[in-house]
Amino acid sequence: LSVETLTPQKAQKLGRADLQGVIVTDVAPRSIAAQIGIAPDDVILRVNSRPFKTAREYRELLEKVKPGQPVALHVLVRRTGRVSVAGPFRRPRE
Repeated sequence: LSVETLTPQKAQKLGRADLQGVIVTDVAPRSIAAQIGIAPDDVILRVNSRPFKTAREYRELLEKVKPGQPVALHVLVRRTGRVSVAGPFRRPRE
């Protein structure tokens, strides 16, 4: 799963200037993200109910989750315009 910080300009293009999080830029086929329906241009808003503002903060939150522990992502699904919770799923073991 590749992401980048959702800038105010990108949020404005989505018609949601109030959003903060990361925008999905790429999803590997057969990855957990692909299996749960995350797609490019979706916006991840929270990790385990914790908000973040940058791609770096997003990665730091994910790194705090130990392998095998559950992870839930709050995602603005671009194709529906709705926020949904993806997961919980288990963080893969290294």
